[in-house]
Amino acid sequence: MSVLRRAPAAAVATAACVVLAACGEEFVTGTNEEPAGPALTAPGTALELGEAATVPIGRNGVARLVVTRIEEGRPADLEAFGQDARAAVSYVWMTVTRVSGDVGGFASYDHVHGWAGDDLVPHVLTDPRPYDPCPTRYFPDDGPVGVLETCTVFTSATPIDRVGFHDAGDYRRNAAEVVWR
Repeated sequence: MSVLRRAPAAAVATAACVVLAACGEEFVTGTNEEPAGPALTAPGTALELGEAATVPIGRNGVARLVVTRIEEGRPADLEAFGQDARAAVSYVWMTVTRVSGDVGGFASYDHVHGWAGDDLVPHVLTDPRPYDPCPTRYFPDDGPVGVLETCTVFTSATPIDRVGFHDAGDYRRNAAEVVWR
């Protein structure tokens, strides 16, 4: 009698296996392919200050870049550096977070620039001397990296109105860069 009681349960289990096998790939939950890297922010994206962009850095690095604020500085602040400051000095504050790969050696002046209308605004390099109003920091070339808070100085005839990220690849300057306003 115990054999007869098990027969209906075995028939149901067998039927379930046949139905699942007929469905095939719909129940596959994994593949042999490696997962794709993090999704990059599309070239040409316009963002508000404080919004994050995921961008390529270096040969194989990916970072999350957030331009947090743009502050107005004073031309007199740059006299100690012998800089010929123009009428407007802008401090661009940003946070850079390593997402994947090697982002060592990241320097904002390599990838971030300012715009005042149609004019590209030059960086003012304050390194290696410390500059308290706007300290420039870099990811180290080696060792563990995580989050970097840094500031970049720009000087122009008028204050900058936007900040762009560019590289030598898809994020070309003034064509397909990611921009914060």
